[in-house]
Amino acid sequence: MYPSTIADKFVIRLPAGLRDRIKQHAAANHRTMNAEIIHHLDAVLGKAKGPAEAPTSPSHDQNPSPARNESNDART
Repeated sequence: MYPSTIADKFVIRLPAGLRDRIKQHAAANHRTMNAEIIHHLDAVLGKAKGPAEAPTSPSHDQNPSPARNESNDART
């Protein structure tokens, strides 16, 4: 583990009810809320120590721009 005085801190806004769900899961697993969140982040993101890799999800550009018409580009 690492000392909390030197750990990175990050404030997030949680949707309604999510804090209570995290608290319930943490209690059921005998962890603090922080440890529960870290556990789930590690499970999803992996425990890699290096820089984050680009996501492998489908491209965010689901609607590509229409093809350019070169005749419109040659206006004078």
